[in-house]
Amino acid sequence: MDIPPTPLAVRSLLGLVLAGRCFTDVQVRTGEALAVRGPRGYAPPEGAALDAHDVEAFATWIDPDWRNRLQQGGGHFDAALTLGEHSRLRCNVFRCGPGERLAVTVRWLPFHVPDPGRLGLPHSLLTQVESLQRGLILVTGPTGSGKTTTQAALLEHINRHHAAHVLTVEQPIEYLLAPGRGVITQREIPTHLPDFTHGLEAARRQRPDVLMIGECRDRATVDTMLQAADAGHLVIGTLHARSAEEACQALLAFYSGDELQQRRTLLAAVLRCIDCQVLSPSADSRRLVLSCEVLINTPAIAAVIRQGKLAQLENAVTTHGHRQEAGTLLNTVLADHVRREVLRFEDALRDSYDPEGLQRALARVP
Repeated sequence: MDIPPTPLAVRSLLGLVLAGRCFTDVQVRTGEALAVRGPRGYAPPEGAALDAHDVEAFATWIDPDWRNRLQQGGGHFDAALTLGEHSRLRCNVFRCGPGERLAVTVRWLPFHVPDPGRLGLPHSLLTQVESLQRGLILVTGPTGSGKTTTQAALLEHINRHHAAHVLTVEQPIEYLLAPGRGVITQREIPTHLPDFTHGLEAARRQRPDVLMIGECRDRATVDTMLQAADAGHLVIGTLHARSAEEACQALLAFYSGDELQQRRTLLAAVLRCIDCQVLSPSADSRRLVLSCEVLINTPAIAAVIRQGKLAQLENAVTTHGHRQEAGTLLNTVLADHVRREVLRFEDALRDSYDPEGLQRALARVP
């Protein structure tokens, strides 16, 4: 397949895709060769160094108005676009270093939404979206843990099986969802909306069955998200949190006093489940392996949240998970991956939020 006459950086990216390289991110910087991030981090830069004209041409390919967007965005902006018929790219354009050199961080996404089974999403998570029952599903994890891909896979699962209206509010739109049995509406900040709060308020008048929020960043977004879940929508949102306890703390950190107790009660009522995930390099370093902690909101879990005893969530999953399907702890999944030699012990230990607990889990007979 011939590579089209596009900027050098674009041709280099397309070459990586066509070669079947497993990578997640690429750094495009003035005066440097492309730096490519694989399962075990960045490989040594490869190819020719890009000059200022190369990187500016790449920025123009992303958005012809990139100079104004840099100024309006305070020195950086996000954009997403399609690379041929192979990939979607999420790009952050910014300036850095001496002389304010132009740079772009590129996050690679497959063109088509991956199948949930191929991703390794647990069945307990998929069952939470199958009924379209109202409530809140949180997908959490550190940066680069695949939260966006998991969200897209859940929406695609709904799209295949339900005649529902799925509405997303994103910054930017990453995966392009094709119409299935239902209706898909994808709205982007700032192209269609000024911010998440306006997007969520407008969404409630657009009659979605399922509402996806790109990221819960502030109190206004959290307020509207909880209200939407309480009003009868299925809401799927993301947070930067390593565990179910951290996720609940992050949502409730915006409140205090009587209002905090009101929000605890509301969260306990609307929460469906929390998926906390990490991506680790496989033992053979050829791919990334997904591990998920899933907390299902049973009556026992709801009582813990309502009472504000969030430190007891892990114990509640351990105590009730086997008989009430309260969920699975991350260390349980990581330990299983290590035993089956899917992951190296040191990688699992690094990605666990409770390394000592992982060592105890591995010491027990499976």
